[in-house]
Amino acid sequence: MVITNGQVLAELIRLNHLAPLDASRLPAFFANADESIVNPAYDPNNRFTVAWQSGITGIAYDPNRTGREIRSFNDLFDPAFAGRVGMFGDVRDLPNFALVGMGITPETSTPAHWRKAADILRKQRDDRIVRNYYQQDYIEPLKKGDIWLSMAWSGDIFQANSEGADLRFIIPDEGGILWTDSMCIPVTAPHPVDAITFMDFAYQIDIAAKLAEGINYITPVPFARDRIIRDAGAASGAAQAQMMATADSPLVFPVRSDLARLRRYRVLTRAEAAEWNSLFQPIYQS
Repeated sequence: MVITNGQVLAELIRLNHLAPLDASRLPAFFANADESIVNPAYDPNNRFTVAWQSGITGIAYDPNRTGREIRSFNDLFDPAFAGRVGMFGDVRDLPNFALVGMGITPETSTPAHWRKAADILRKQRDDRIVRNYYQQDYIEPLKKGDIWLSMAWSGDIFQANSEGADLRFIIPDEGGILWTDSMCIPVTAPHPVDAITFMDFAYQIDIAAKLAEGINYITPVPFARDRIIRDAGAASGAAQAQMMATADSPLVFPVRSDLARLRRYRVLTRAEAAEWNSLFQPIYQS
């Protein structure tokens, strides 16, 4: 079994590298999966994938350093924060988040939209607003104060705050990105039945609750929240507090109004990916 997302997943599907899933072997998935991850646009009818966990790309900031609330995508371009802004250095979140920030739906965006997004990101870089472009290494600079606000993933901020940080995570007024890491089975897998059995196992409510407690990203099984609350009732002390923090967090169990403000990645053809990459890679690689 493989867990992946975005353009890599789209290429695996396009190249017929994934085995179709036998829906009859996924009873827990169809009984318990949240509607937001059933029949996704990137894999209609879940023919090849089921969600592992999801997350939100938004903005995290240290309110003790920014001196004010952060609410907008445009705050990442504010000259007042010059040299204190972190952005993601990739061709997935950086371009899609910029499109959302500009009021453009990534899923239906055009090359003309991409060029406009590249223009504003290039200007942000050239104006020295950005301190650095990060992969998964932005949390420490954010905690230390090297950067005051940054593009961020929801689960990272939940985990950092659980360990004592004082950071805030927001979905900007313009919206954010909802991404999903998906489980899938390569056509060459030697034990595909074992793989699909595990995939469905992860959708049992008890198991999904344990995964949510350990992973701290958005669970695909909303019923897991009630199970965590029930288990917290039998716990005490720090364990109980952590369980309730997970159950009450909108970063693990987002409300519908937040989900409605999120968009998905643009799925690209191979030709589109070449143009997309040529626009956005030089921004963070130069």
